[in-house]
Amino acid sequence: MNNDFKPFIFWIICGVILIVELAFFFVLEPTKKMKGRRPQDAYKVAKDFNDQFKKLKDDFDARSMSTEQLGNKTVPDLINPADPNSINRVLGKYIVGGDWVNIIDQKRQEYQKIHKDLKGHLHGSSNMLGTPVSEHHTVTAMTTLWYSDYSKAVADFLIEIGGTGALGPLSENQRDKQWLTLNMDAKPLRDRFGFVTTDTTYPTAGQHVGLTKRFRIVEVLGKALAGAQGTVTRDPLLSQKIVIPDPTNPEKTKEVAVVDVPSPEDNPGLGRVFIESIHVGDAPVGGGEGPQCWEVEIHLKGTPGALFAAIKVLDEMHRPIVVRLGAQWTHLTPDKNQRLKTDARDLWFGLATKVIVCDFSHFPPAAGN
Repeated sequence: MNNDFKPFIFWIICGVILIVELAFFFVLEPTKKMKGRRPQDAYKVAKDFNDQFKKLKDDFDARSMSTEQLGNKTVPDLINPADPNSINRVLGKYIVGGDWVNIIDQKRQEYQKIHKDLKGHLHGSSNMLGTPVSEHHTVTAMTTLWYSDYSKAVADFLIEIGGTGALGPLSENQRDKQWLTLNMDAKPLRDRFGFVTTDTTYPTAGQHVGLTKRFRIVEVLGKALAGAQGTVTRDPLLSQKIVIPDPTNPEKTKEVAVVDVPSPEDNPGLGRVFIESIHVGDAPVGGGEGPQCWEVEIHLKGTPGALFAAIKVLDEMHRPIVVRLGAQWTHLTPDKNQRLKTDARDLWFGLATKVIVCDFSHFPPAAGN
């Protein structure tokens, strides 16, 4: 061999080997032997794998969808931890080994106990809303007696909150239980709270449940608002005389803004609200697995301190659970000059608000109740 080629022999051999490998790569397709099966195209194996992976991913995504996204699709084997049948189905189909079954079953029982206790607690928060006003509740043949008991309960409620001053000045008749129960002249006062007043056609047995719920809602809200007490303080500036130069004669002075305001103790009613009306919607929204939600519209009057105290009472209510949807304030002293000459605590405002009362009384009671 010519000595001139010796330095290049290594590179020539490497080039030949590379050409042979490239030929094998482009000419021959890779194969994969599978146990018990004939050799398969590796690209087909990869495609099958990708198809199975996509199917698994689609199934996982479907299980993660909400009910709205699923529509009419049926996704099997979704686990509902509150449903023993669902748990047992998944355990029997997928879980292998007694240890796993025991662990998951223990967690399921703990969850179901918490779920049951929570429902019992929610029932207890609103069980008073389902308390009948009469022993003749929903009895078809006793509608007259039911209405009589209903009217007595209404009269007791009006007398109780009227005694706090929440209904404003009341006549002697308006403080009398028999007059409030039987006299049709009591209708305007009863109408402020949406109570039924009649002397001819009495509510049917089918109406007893709804009327009872609305009465109980008004009762619990009315008593809470009547008991709200705001703190009223005197404006120290408005109880003093301010000396200024007389505009008509600079050499003289005069006293202005003389407002002799009594102390809050002299007028305790300033800290309480006046209930104009409480109206409950005709029918609730929801029910079933969730609460029955009653919309209630409330109109109040009072000083700012009293109204803020009433708002605080509504926001803190949890027996039943109450959700306030906002409030609209109205100034009831339109004369600007009058406002400037009056103690701020004497200025009355109107307040309109809507609340949602959540009724869980259809839930099962807690154990022991």
